[in-house]
Amino acid sequence: MKKSILLVATILVIIATLPIIGNSFIKKMIDARLVELKSYGLATKNDTSKSNYLHSFRHFEFTVQDSSKFLKYLNTFSDKQIPPFVNATLRGATVGMDVEYNNLPFAKGLSIEIYPLTLSDNIAQGMRDEDEAFYNYVEKFLALKGVLYHINYNMTSRDFDGYLKNIQESYILKDGTTLKLELNRAFFSGSGYLIAPDRLSMKIKKIDISIQNQMIQLQFNLEKFKSSSSFESVSTYLGSIDLKKIKFILKDKNENLSLTSQDTKINFSANTQGEKAEFNTKSSIKELKLLSSKENVEIKDFKYDIALNGIDKTSLERLRVLASKAKTNHQVNAEIVQAGIDILSHGLNINIPELSIKNITLNAAEDLKGFKIKSVLKIKEDKELASKINISPLSLIDDVDLHLNIKFSNEIYDKIMQGIPMTSSIASYANVDARDTIFDIIFSHGNLNINGKDLK
Repeated sequence: MKKSILLVATILVIIATLPIIGNSFIKKMIDARLVELKSYGLATKNDTSKSNYLHSFRHFEFTVQDSSKFLKYLNTFSDKQIPPFVNATLRGATVGMDVEYNNLPFAKGLSIEIYPLTLSDNIAQGMRDEDEAFYNYVEKFLALKGVLYHINYNMTSRDFDGYLKNIQESYILKDGTTLKLELNRAFFSGSGYLIAPDRLSMKIKKIDISIQNQMIQLQFNLEKFKSSSSFESVSTYLGSIDLKKIKFILKDKNENLSLTSQDTKINFSANTQGEKAEFNTKSSIKELKLLSSKENVEIKDFKYDIALNGIDKTSLERLRVLASKAKTNHQVNAEIVQAGIDILSHGLNINIPELSIKNITLNAAEDLKGFKIKSVLKIKEDKELASKINISPLSLIDDVDLHLNIKFSNEIYDKIMQGIPMTSSIASYANVDARDTIFDIIFSHGNLNINGKDLK
């Protein structure tokens, strides 16, 4: 009987101490992360915590103490070098973070909120000098967590989801300029490291940005934005963007410009798992309107599909590294040019299965119909390409094979001929039927053929 009681008591003690063990484990994990962040140029200004038996809360305030170190850290997660001027936007800025978690050891989730609290030193000083009242307004907005990311993170699976806090702000500057910003229902989810996830999806219902005074009106509106990206493997990347509506308006005393697009879709992929790299992008826009003081253009059903393949991976990686380090010195720029030439010297293919517009309307009255373009461009491997560029650039035409098929509506073709009279010299090569004007162009071994006729 005593043994049974002792066993039960032991089990109860173990259960009772589980939250204490769990809290200690997570605290040590967070502390280790803080030490790591310090080595990347962040300093902890504030670290406070609250705990009860089952739950713990911890508040941090970080400042970017060494912006160069922090940028170097961020660049390890990016294919593109973050511009050096970002230093000025980070140095001295303060960011708050709240972490809430369950103390039980088997609890997997963290609730994290991240929010900027103060501007960087340079930006704050410039804003204060320009308009101190606006500076005070922004500082109060940030102090009240006006910009906030909420993240739910699973420490075991590394899955996460969250949202950006809604924003609806307006302010009138001392010169009379009205600023408006609205961000509504922005959600995201993904998997992997938060700073560089393997998979990320985002949805935004609405973004509105407006700047207006007596001289100018500038407005940007985005509705129902969706995006997704994923690294299927180290060498395979997929991404997509879906936009219901984009609208851009610019008005001043000289110009009245409005650009609107409906139902924009973009898909892109990269594959470097084989001997050669491959890239592909497809896009479609249901409707695009450009309205200006001079002319109005309406485009329907725009599509393109472009693929690059056969790209030498070693040369491509060298170009990427050089581009990420590019500055204003001529030596690096010259190396970038040379790396680009090196890529071409290994040969590559550019295929355009489709580039088309179903219909173009000018000034709401002139119906030009549409066009379709297909193209296959092959640049042959040539180890002497660099020397040919310097000695005899014309000899490079032997390295290029092109098959280009263009089908214009007769209305568009007539418009081109009216606008560029010098094109009349190729009119005899055109293949014209009742609806379209066709040019089937083949360029190979330095010879140009249009619709079966050699160009003379």
